[in-house]
Amino acid sequence: TVAAGSCSIETSTYTGTGTYGTANPTTLTFPKKPTVVIIFGDWSLLLITDKFSAGKTAILRYYGNYASWSDNCYPTWTGSTLKIVGGNEQDQANRQGALYQVVASYEQE
Repeated sequence: TVAAGSCSIETSTYTGTGTYGTANPTTLTFPKKPTVVIIFGDWSLLLITDKFSAGKTAILRYYGNYASWSDNCYPTWTGSTLKIVGGNEQDQANRQGALYQVVASYEQE
């Protein structure tokens, strides 16, 4: 964890299991709820934040040479635990054996 100005940043990694869907969410637990979470690796880039209007969460996905806003990835928070459900391994950032990097940014208290 690194503190910089009015925020702190934490990094971690996980290895994908190849599962996806409502019965198999990608689950990440943080020390406290981050302001922004970036997950990237193996054709996936997710930008997750709840700082948009009406508390909506934004997901940016990246496949090869193009990026788009995803309508096939559904993150939910329970306290500081993030669960991501997608329609396939890439949307959910959980391809079998793939290494994913996680960057979490926290507001300073």
